Amino acid sequence: MRLGENYLTGIQYAPQGAPSFYPYGNNLAHTNNFNSRLQLSSCWDAVGNSSNNFLLSVYPYWGTNNNNGNLLGKPLMKAGRGR
Repeated sequence: MRLGENYLTGIQYAPQGAPSFYPYGNNLAHTNNFNSRLQLSSCWDAVGNSSNNFLLSVYPYWGTNNNNGNLLGKPLMKAGRGR
């Protein structure tokens, strides 16, 4: 690492300080969404930051009425074809 050199740019953060968006620098981008308890509600990698061109998306299940912070089910994962 060199002093003053940027290795990551364009990062956005959620209120709790977790990254909510960052580009990889090769036309791919990663997006994280959070629920009202600031738990990860979905995330995906996509070509050109388009949800229509996703490569992988993940949707964890925290429960609806009894959300105590523990996952209640296996995260739903989908693979896309990208472009």
